[in-house]
Amino acid sequence: MTKRRLAYLSGLLFPVLMSAQDRPNVVLILADDLGYGDLSIFNPESKIATPNIDSLGRHGIIFTDAHATASISTPSRYSIVTGRYTFRTDLKQGALDGYSAPLIGRDTRTIADMFSDSGYDTACIGKWHLGLSWTFRPGSDREIDYSCRIADGINERGFGYSFCLPASLDMPPYVLVEDGIVVSCPDRIEPGRTGTQLFREGPIAAGMTPEMFLPAFADRAEKFIRSRKGTDIPFFLYLPLTSPHTPILPSDEYAGSSGLDDYGDFVRMTDGIVGSITAALEESGFADNTIVVFTSDNGPAWYNNFEEQLKSGHSSTSIYRGRKFDLYEGGHRMPLVVSWGDRFMNR
Repeated sequence: MTKRRLAYLSGLLFPVLMSAQDRPNVVLILADDLGYGDLSIFNPESKIATPNIDSLGRHGIIFTDAHATASISTPSRYSIVTGRYTFRTDLKQGALDGYSAPLIGRDTRTIADMFSDSGYDTACIGKWHLGLSWTFRPGSDREIDYSCRIADGINERGFGYSFCLPASLDMPPYVLVEDGIVVSCPDRIEPGRTGTQLFREGPIAAGMTPEMFLPAFADRAEKFIRSRKGTDIPFFLYLPLTSPHTPILPSDEYAGSSGLDDYGDFVRMTDGIVGSITAALEESGFADNTIVVFTSDNGPAWYNNFEEQLKSGHSSTSIYRGRKFDLYEGGHRMPLVVSWGDRFMNR
């Protein structure tokens, strides 16, 4: 296992990989508010077992000095998708919400544009958090006309297919947008929650609950991968998960599995999704020629039972000081794993 240094993900890594003659598929899995110390392959003292991510690391490369460009979601994601800092936009601090306009200009090239230009099919499935061009009802900046197609959204940023939540899973509106169309319009206002299940009150899609979004993204990603079987066109899948960000909602399958707390169980669920994605690649015959990248957008949030975890001997930031929102390394030093079949093994 080799440890390397990396500062920019999209700027440094992908242009090199794209020069490969056999054009590998690429799956970029982005966790939300996951700490460097949460993964057992990066932190031997971690109280959370993450066998699927660890397996990627054992068969690939782990980067121990990789950094996000910010310790908060939108700026970090903007940099991953565009290779640019957000201070080059109008967003100088903070993050967008679910009602925000697009942050990425139409003339700004994205990582999806780069792959598309190289003959790849591209998809974005999961949490977007980079703004959408909603149609608002007259006189309001919060009452959306969900029947209107989003004409300036994710597909206009280079992605051939998209199935996304507008922002974080604690920011309304809670709807799924597929290729610019709201899949199911809201039929009620979901009550807010507090604590580690933080969830801001807001409109939610008919037939959905907060617990259903993350499994929906995992399922759709698996289906996308399997749909590629038998085709000769390589694909790039950007899979920004909503976990382990609040609301912390581990499924029944993972409840109590970490032996730590709900956050630990949610990290375990995140690891399980990575396992289901790699299994889909294996079953579809893509495992040997797919680059799988796993990382996080920023460090763990202070409200994720952080102090109690420390008392149990678990530090989400390992030896590093700070967490989400901080300039200290715990806020921006990210776990980063890159695997490509067995090509990187023992290097």
